[in-house]
Amino acid sequence: MKRDRLILSLFALSFVAFAFLIMLGLKRVEAASEGMPTPNYAILLSNDFCNDWTAAKLVQMGQVATLFDDVAYFKAMQSLWQGPLEVHNWSYPPSILMLLRPLALFSPVQALVVWSFAGLLFYYVTLRLAPVRLPGLWRVLVLASPASLVNLVHGQTGFFTASFFLGGLYLLKRQPALSGVAFGLLTLKPHLGFLL
Repeated sequence: MKRDRLILSLFALSFVAFAFLIMLGLKRVEAASEGMPTPNYAILLSNDFCNDWTAAKLVQMGQVATLFDDVAYFKAMQSLWQGPLEVHNWSYPPSILMLLRPLALFSPVQALVVWSFAGLLFYYVTLRLAPVRLPGLWRVLVLASPASLVNLVHGQTGFFTASFFLGGLYLLKRQPALSGVAFGLLTLKPHLGFLL
């Protein structure tokens, strides 16, 4: 049984790594076809994550107000990433900044890895909280789903929002205070509150 779990885990990790490399290649081809030079692979991998890391650095530098000035924000982003970028703007509420702030301690690539795998870990723990226990194979399939791969490759907030949303629902009757904390953390995507 343990051997089967180990093989399944290794398969899932290999699948994620392979998908990550395929996505990297596809994004490189896309950038080249648009005539955009891409010397910085961190930028290539993480269009969405550019916002997260830039915000963390601006908070670290005491320049939070820059987040809410589109022109100054994009200039700061270009300066921090030192490479060609698509136009970005800041669209998150201030509550997300406490979650992002630790990313400033890392380089962009390191921060993307930390962010992606911390999110994956949160998501895995949330799956284990489910009132109906998913068999191991199903947990692996959920973790290796296309949605998970998109979150890993682009550094999106999806793992965290899913964890806070589902975790809040799972804990609602058993531990209402913890459920409230999870729903409070979900304010990083306020529109999801309407679903509740």
